Amino acid sequence: MNKYHYIEAPFEAPNKIDWNKTIFLGGSITGSWDWQAHATAKLKDHFNIFNPRRAKFDVNDKGVELEQISWEYQCLRSCSILLFYFSHETLAPITLFEYGGALERLKTVSYLKIYCAIHPEYKRKNDVIIQTNLIAPQIMRNLSLDLDQTIEKIIKEN
Repeated sequence: MNKYHYIEAPFEAPNKIDWNKTIFLGGSITGSWDWQAHATAKLKDHFNIFNPRRAKFDVNDKGVELEQISWEYQCLRSCSILLFYFSHETLAPITLFEYGGALERLKTVSYLKIYCAIHPEYKRKNDVIIQTNLIAPQIMRNLSLDLDQTIEKIIKEN
């Protein structure tokens, strides 16, 4: 039996969870391949996974929209590890917004670890690299153009 949990939006974490071994899968959703399923398969034996990509999401339901955004907001502030992935199929404006906020939180949250993978053909790749270097140069070592390498690094370091 796996000691780690998979939590998909909008569900809550179990009462007894090791928050030091939690990872939030932040990144492209709308219009991109299901990279979260790929990452989950590799990370599930090592971490409690919080996945914002849900099976059913009605973008026209304002209640569901509020629920989703609130869930992501809480998870981004609760998980000890944040994995951001910028897929090449979309610009992912919300991911850019969340990533920038997370980089700023690094200045005040000592337990937070951020990893970022960028598809080589992501249209704003250089923006993400430059902004990361300007805001949080200490995590440039956690930035990669390969999702699988980033996942392996997370497992090895945590």
